[in-house]
Amino acid sequence: MHRFKNILLVAQPGIDNASAIKRAVSLSSPNRATLTVMEVIEAIPEDLQVAINAIPSNDIVDSIVTEQRSQLNALVREQGGGAHCSIRVVSGRPFLEIIRAVLQEQFDLVIKPAGAAHKSIGRIGSTDMHLLRKCPCPVWIMQPNDASKYTSLLAAVDIDADEHGTDVLSRQILEMSTSLALADSSDLHIVHAWSLAHESFLRSHRSGIDESEVDAMMEEEKSLRAKWLAGLVDDIGGRKNSDAVDYLKPRLHMEKGHPQTIIPRLAEEHNVELIVMGTLGRSGISGFFMGNTSEEILKQVSCSILAIKPPGFVSPVNAR
Repeated sequence: MHRFKNILLVAQPGIDNASAIKRAVSLSSPNRATLTVMEVIEAIPEDLQVAINAIPSNDIVDSIVTEQRSQLNALVREQGGGAHCSIRVVSGRPFLEIIRAVLQEQFDLVIKPAGAAHKSIGRIGSTDMHLLRKCPCPVWIMQPNDASKYTSLLAAVDIDADEHGTDVLSRQILEMSTSLALADSSDLHIVHAWSLAHESFLRSHRSGIDESEVDAMMEEEKSLRAKWLAGLVDDIGGRKNSDAVDYLKPRLHMEKGHPQTIIPRLAEEHNVELIVMGTLGRSGISGFFMGNTSEEILKQVSCSILAIKPPGFVSPVNAR
């Protein structure tokens, strides 16, 4: 994963962050990338503040920050973090502080253990979902006790004539998943879910189109999608990794149906540990959230997720 030079690892309070830190260190050390380990302490609840009102709130926060920084330092050293790693503990609303740090310091990857927060969606916490929707750089949500190396990865690619930049996004997805699969010597599955637009209407009596004509349209669409997918894979192999595709021998899955059904099923069938996927939403529109398809997939899978924003995405969060 040589493309990442400035990585932000977000430690999740109250859980074991060791596997996420180990992965972040393994990404940063060989490439001399800068690694920042950050933890965000949320505001002190009102009932706790009342119970300890004899102590100034600033002193309490300072004490917590000092203690957490010491614990993070020890954990990072245990996982091999060295000179290129810095520790930071701040207070505030987690997703806002994380995204502001990304905007201010131009981090190119955020890694965070999944957090089952109080408004969690499946195994993805509320802070995780805010990051997946609003963080401008790739976000890697890792499940607890994630393996140090993955054995099975899935890259989900898509094409949409109405969505500017989907080819660029699909190339980024394949480049990242190929690089990671090479580093981990893992199986790589590439999935493209396709369908014929408005097929149900075209096959209804209201359309006035013969069934055989619709079948021909279906075959033409399938052929176009297959050609696009093969070209995408060949292009990645030819431009970036001349031997990578031959070595990995990725399995292509081009299946007819909805992505929110096909991707979770394939992930389960092939024991996928990481899904690399794009978040949907028209480019260039500030604050446009991740599409329903991506969110439906996230609700159904239990593996880690590496999510990439489309070209031109603008975060709705201000740097300050």
